[in-house]
Amino acid sequence: LEGGVTDGTFISGNADFLASESDVPGQTWLERLENSFPQVYNSLQIEGQDNYPNLSSISIAETGFRRRGGQALPFIFNGDGVDNGVAHFHIANGISVPVLGFGAFARSQVISALDYRAQVGEDGVPFGDTILLSSEASDGDAELYMWVGNRVPGNTNGFVDFEDNLYVLKVTDGEGNVVADETGITEGTTFGAEWVLVDGNPLNDLNAVPEGNAINTLNAGALSDWVNGSDEGVLRSTNFTDFGGLTEDPNDTSSFYVTGPNGLYNLTFADSPTPYTEAGTFTLLATGDFDSVVVDDDGQVIVQDNAGGSFIYDIEADTLTPFVQANQEGIDPDGTPPWAIEGITEVDGNFDDTGLSAYLSTVSANSLGEETLGVGGQLLLTTPTAESRFDTELFRFQSTSTPGSYLFAGGSEAQNIRDNFSGSFTEEGSAFTAASQAGEDLSALYRFRSNQGNYLLVGEAERDAILNDPNFSGEYTLEGLAFYVYGADSGEGAGFNRLRNATLPGVYLYATGEELTNIQDNLAGTYVDEGAAFGAVI
Repeated sequence: LEGGVTDGTFISGNADFLASESDVPGQTWLERLENSFPQVYNSLQIEGQDNYPNLSSISIAETGFRRRGGQALPFIFNGDGVDNGVAHFHIANGISVPVLGFGAFARSQVISALDYRAQVGEDGVPFGDTILLSSEASDGDAELYMWVGNRVPGNTNGFVDFEDNLYVLKVTDGEGNVVADETGITEGTTFGAEWVLVDGNPLNDLNAVPEGNAINTLNAGALSDWVNGSDEGVLRSTNFTDFGGLTEDPNDTSSFYVTGPNGLYNLTFADSPTPYTEAGTFTLLATGDFDSVVVDDDGQVIVQDNAGGSFIYDIEADTLTPFVQANQEGIDPDGTPPWAIEGITEVDGNFDDTGLSAYLSTVSANSLGEETLGVGGQLLLTTPTAESRFDTELFRFQSTSTPGSYLFAGGSEAQNIRDNFSGSFTEEGSAFTAASQAGEDLSALYRFRSNQGNYLLVGEAERDAILNDPNFSGEYTLEGLAFYVYGADSGEGAGFNRLRNATLPGVYLYATGEELTNIQDNLAGTYVDEGAAFGAVI
């Protein structure tokens, strides 16, 4: 997103951009907006609403949304962190659109639910709902909101749907009673999560009320009063002190984690195409003053507190383990106020082949002055201190008696070959690095020696097949576990293929990179490519 804000909908370099031709021939960008989002075009300014006054956070939906012509594009969502803040989505062609139906309130986070994004049937007609969630950032009066947009022809993503689509969370106990506020939510107890349709719709004139509705949902005060009210003595929503982070578990979709000054919560949707009509669950997992949360590639819930601590929440074990603490004293020993963690994201799920993740955090460092590193904030990179699990360098030796037959060896075995068998093998250099110890995402390779003196590396299943087949068990001798590598389909490390020599029965070569490409392009008559074998570090 470049340049300044124009009319609350475009991010552009200057006003002349609006008059220039868009990606649709014959249309300017202003005409493009009018045709694509007529409701937004006719409501460019919300009365009393500054454009992008305080961007609280962003989230990216890499898949699931399309532009008008059908092209899939990443969508970026953000919310304004002010009392009358609105949610927006932004797309790569430069258009930024407020989701007016999502109401006006201070937002700590806006996310798009993974299971509720654009779907198109075989007939090309879009169907279903688009669902966004937003946590409110409010000192002492915060709710959790849902927005639902219906996808129909001409509205593939659902964002043009402005009416009857704002919901607020109501937590209920085992007897169906509404829990008034977070003090009634006890740790480890599963509560019900119901969604209450807000009796209101958006109007640009904040003093006006839509016909047939109780409130204008773009009037932040009216929205707050309505959700805090009751119907015949039954509360409409559950009130929280504040909310910080909100994220969805990509490994367990429709399961969300939200943080606040009193703890880490889990919200799970009902298993339904319309989860806003059925009760899900709401659980306080751990108490603490938490701010940001993310679920990493390994399914670990990473949560941070406002004092700069980072913790791993183990879903299965229901435990919270600290793993890093921001060290303000290292940069700003005398600064006040203290730094506060604002956000975290995983940047590498296998940092330096350690099998552990690296994380990037943002901190509010308001104590820093202009003469120091930076005013207002810092980025902190957290990397694992463990060394790489890939600790065994393997060298490739070619047999002098059977050219084209190879042995991969490391450590003392490689040295023994150099010292005592240099006449039998020619060393060709370092081949790859493997692990000497087992790991959660590593696979064992076993080495067989044939009666002809050739070597074969196989995984556990192929090892068992050879040992149990009399046609092969007498031909090969198992020499034992060789080392550990990444699995063939893991996508980690450098991928090695196994190539069978077509002219020398029982002879194999393992190759990667340029050597593999050269064999595939120029030596297909000599080698049969049997596909991916393993991944290793080179």
